[in-house]
Amino acid sequence: MTQSPSIEIDQNWTYLLTELEGRKLLEAVLPTYLPQCRWFQSKARTLDKVHIADAIPMEDSPTQLVFLNIDYQDGYNEIYLLPMKFVTGKRAQDIIAAYPVAAIASLKSHAKGTMMEGYLIDAVYDGQFREDLLYAIEDEVEMQGEVGSVEADTTSALENLTESGAEEQSRVIGREQSNTSIKYGNSLILKIMRKLEGGVSPELEIGRFLTEETAITHVPLLAGFMEYRRGRRAPVTLAVLQGFVPNAGDAWEFTLDWLNQWFQSGILDQKPELVPTENFVFQAKKEIPNHACERVGEYLKNAQLLGERTAELHVALASGEGDKFRPESFTMEYQQTLYQSMIQLTERNLGMLHERINNLPEDVRTDAQKVLIQEPEIRKAFDALRERAIPGKRIRGHGDYHLGQVLHTKGDFVIVDFEGEPARPLPDRYVKHSPLRDVAGMLRSFHYAAYGVLPGFGLESTLSQEQAGQAETWSRYWLNWTSVAFLKSYLQHVEEAHILPEAMDDIDRLLRILVTEKAVYELGYELNNRPHWLKVPAQAIVQNAE
Repeated sequence: MTQSPSIEIDQNWTYLLTELEGRKLLEAVLPTYLPQCRWFQSKARTLDKVHIADAIPMEDSPTQLVFLNIDYQDGYNEIYLLPMKFVTGKRAQDIIAAYPVAAIASLKSHAKGTMMEGYLIDAVYDGQFREDLLYAIEDEVEMQGEVGSVEADTTSALENLTESGAEEQSRVIGREQSNTSIKYGNSLILKIMRKLEGGVSPELEIGRFLTEETAITHVPLLAGFMEYRRGRRAPVTLAVLQGFVPNAGDAWEFTLDWLNQWFQSGILDQKPELVPTENFVFQAKKEIPNHACERVGEYLKNAQLLGERTAELHVALASGEGDKFRPESFTMEYQQTLYQSMIQLTERNLGMLHERINNLPEDVRTDAQKVLIQEPEIRKAFDALRERAIPGKRIRGHGDYHLGQVLHTKGDFVIVDFEGEPARPLPDRYVKHSPLRDVAGMLRSFHYAAYGVLPGFGLESTLSQEQAGQAETWSRYWLNWTSVAFLKSYLQHVEEAHILPEAMDDIDRLLRILVTEKAVYELGYELNNRPHWLKVPAQAIVQNAE
């Protein structure tokens, strides 16, 4: 059994949530527990105090949905959702043995003369709670707390997605960092939002629109959801229930596996073709040469299919008529705001690069110096946002688009996770942008994959250090033609929506700006987390600035 803080009370366990003195006992152990959880996002901050803001009993269930108001010493504040229940006996032992992080505290309760000993746990690790939660959504229940209520609702897609006995086959999927997902059989998946923000999650808003108002097929259907409501405040999304998509992993894993196999197929024994210096947009208007079709082979078809699926998503998102989804024109006010955010990002991350350049690994220092030299050109590229109105439309997009957000199914792709970048404030994730922002994200993801299989980048590689130079040449070749194939297909299939600029020069200019912005963001991330990866965003910044 795991070592956990101990609590002993002369009341039923719910005393810890309903009475002031009980809450103090629970609030005292939570600062120790929360940093152990993968979904807790502020591990670098110092906790000041945890306050139980509300506790809502689940209908027909011994579980409480607990809302935690967390204050940090730097003045920052967050709200988290933590479902809690008290388990005893062998059931408690089995849960804690399988999921040590489930144990919030060991608990002795002397209620009504009977002593019960067990654990207060994060209820998602209890099968009965997972079953109760699914039933609550399916039955569209409303549950009342001290200051707010929880309401569940469903969509018309639920009936066709429900699988008999799925609630009894539930399990927690352990990969996610910011939320918790529960799979029910092979039909449903429920995402529980842990960090809560005041408003409807884009995951819910976009999912509902795509499910109820479009005919798109390569995204998960929204089956139901759960919201927290308090007075006249905007509802807060707690959970989103979707159709489960059977898959063989995400497109990132699929791409890395394909590249590793490609390098073992004998490609390194061939003389590399020259990579065109022309921008992807202009290459995309031409036929892909036979040598690229032969050497990159089947992956070009995958890239083309992914471009088609991306275009289908944007066409669907641009089909709305209400304010939330109606396409909008660019305005100089929007472009000025975009420009300012890009300049601030550039100043912050290139300033940090300048400060740390002498501490970087020697093999990436040259790339870093090239970036600093190109700073005037980077700013000049962004200046285009202030010069004239950009043709084309702004739409709601995916918001955090890359290979990891696409599931690889049997010969196809399904786009998932419309929450947007979790680090961005919720209002920012509602803003409409050029659909090319998602395209830029995927192009950057291809770049990362191309280098992810090379020695020295920390991912699984089948190559030796002696093969690294030749492999990098071929990686650039693969990156070029994969990006061109993706973009060529995307441009062909998105044309019907009339959301991009008509002139190829305008598409190229805007895409280069967005790719540069993304790479400058990546530069800051790599400086703080993986300096040996700095070469990847640095290459993109220099190439787009030239």
